[in-house]
Amino acid sequence: MYINNSVQVGRTEQIQKNTYTDTKSTATDVSTSTSTDKVTISDAGRNAESKWQEISNKYDVTNISSNELMTMSKELYDNKLISEEEYLLMYVPLSMDEDPNQKNNYLGAMRDDLNIARRTGDTKEGMNMRITRIDILENIERLFTKS
Repeated sequence: MYINNSVQVGRTEQIQKNTYTDTKSTATDVSTSTSTDKVTISDAGRNAESKWQEISNKYDVTNISSNELMTMSKELYDNKLISEEEYLLMYVPLSMDEDPNQKNNYLGAMRDDLNIARRTGDTKEGMNMRITRIDILENIERLFTKS
């Protein structure tokens, strides 16, 4: 558009003001609201939590024998805290000639096993199995140190 007189300049300014005013007048107010969610833990959930704590109080997974590990795993399974598959995954001998009464840092050994599996390129299924086992052991360790 070519503007050649003051009337057109004034009209252009008026259009700009109207456009600005119109844009501003069409804006809507934004308000925020807050809501609160309530979480309820069922009796079964509280019972499971107390069972985890009760079992964890008995076992230090950083100083545990293979026999104790098997007993702990059976308790977790019997109380429906881990699945049958997880129960079967829990025990991995640390060596061919392992003394089942010798205490070891089983959690540390399983972390080392996971790191080796990562370096050697284990299958996704193998990695998930190791991670699941470590998650269970770490939960036991966390609850053990809390008691």
